[in-house]
Amino acid sequence: WFSPQYLCADVCLVKDIGPREFSCEECEMRLTTSLDGMAEAENHVMVIEALLTADFCSEYDDVGRCEEGINFVVPIALSAISAADRTWFSDFCARLECV
Repeated sequence: WFSPQYLCADVCLVKDIGPREFSCEECEMRLTTSLDGMAEAENHVMVIEALLTADFCSEYDDVGRCEEGINFVVPIALSAISAADRTWFSDFCARLECV
């Protein structure tokens, strides 16, 4: 979710063509949008579907219980991450490779 590959791919691609400043303000805005999105039910469904489609639960003896767990845990976990403290943004953005 926070990998430079996803968070700033468009800026990183532009840097290959020529230098472009990716400001800390832009970085923090993208993080805010990303974290806010984690609280949205449609994103919960997307993550659940991705895990189920990838056969994540095939590694476990009780596939049905695993699938129930995913359906239970993903919305709670993503909502908790979305509501978490965001004071780490500045340090994260300063260390991001494409900034």
